[in-house]
Amino acid sequence: MFTFGKRHWLYALAMFLAVSACSHGFAAFWNDKAHRLPVAHSLTSTTQVRFFGVSSFLIRSGNSSLMIDGFLSRPPNALTRKVQPELSTVTSLLATAGVPVARSCENSEGNGKSIDAVVAMHGHYDHALDTPLIAALTGATFIANREVLSASSRMARLFPDLCAITDFIEITGSGPIRISLGDIKLTLFETPHSTNPASTLLERLPADDAWEFPTSIRDFKSGISLAAHIETPDGAILILPTAGNIGPRLRNLNLEANTIFLGVGGLGWQSSKKIKRYILNSVVASRATKVIPIHWDAHAPAIDPSAPSLPIPAYENLNRALQALAELSKDNPDISILSIPTLNPFDPFLDPTTAKPN
Repeated sequence: MFTFGKRHWLYALAMFLAVSACSHGFAAFWNDKAHRLPVAHSLTSTTQVRFFGVSSFLIRSGNSSLMIDGFLSRPPNALTRKVQPELSTVTSLLATAGVPVARSCENSEGNGKSIDAVVAMHGHYDHALDTPLIAALTGATFIANREVLSASSRMARLFPDLCAITDFIEITGSGPIRISLGDIKLTLFETPHSTNPASTLLERLPADDAWEFPTSIRDFKSGISLAAHIETPDGAILILPTAGNIGPRLRNLNLEANTIFLGVGGLGWQSSKKIKRYILNSVVASRATKVIPIHWDAHAPAIDPSAPSLPIPAYENLNRALQALAELSKDNPDISILSIPTLNPFDPFLDPTTAKPN
């Protein structure tokens, strides 16, 4: 049985002591339009991205589209209350992003795809809660590990009027998976999940094998954890959703990117050595020149499309993570540390020196 040991109590105490100050510097950075890629009112490239918080993205390039993760419901008080996908929230946000949905299988038009594929990067609720629902609503190919695929049948029982998911790919961890989605070339590869105490605790708490929605977040086990390399005609994107020890994977797979969305959740509480190692094995190894921190935001509430923003939590030591990235940029002037709009489209390959704040 897992016990909340001395190490975890010290971590909790450190978080408590940092509450009043740990995120102010990061908040100033994230909200400073001088560091932000502008909303793409018109695109010079054919690629556009929308960010839904944590590590959820909608990527369009030419006639192809890809959803990475799907955490749109963002239920409040998830630590103490049971959670489930919120259909109205998910359909509203997809509509805001210009994604048609089939609310009823009977009303679907030939079951066409409004998103080509939806990928769950691992099974925790803040990555996978809404992925089966999004796949059912859009007809997308559902790409996920066993733990997430098992949630699709539970989602179907929660929303029996939706079309069944018939097109899926199970991730087994047998090596990198390369998938062509027209103008998007997707490479998925396994990478270790962050070992932060919160994730470790959730993994060790017992799950109910017979769970149904609504359910506790402890029933969402990680399973195989993925990162994504996305090649488009305009450039390449790398999404690292969790700050685990990535090791030499990028070099071994020869995966380079123009822009990296870098998971920093829990990173600020790691040792200086581990932070430096993570940055070297991700940003430096990928040769990315644009770095956008992700997976730092509080998990609730759901995004308001009329005023899209993300809550910056006090429990993440974001200043320390940002400082490490700032030092990297100082030593490598060609690397820019950037923020991005929430929900609104942006060009991930835009030269930040020519972008006009909006």
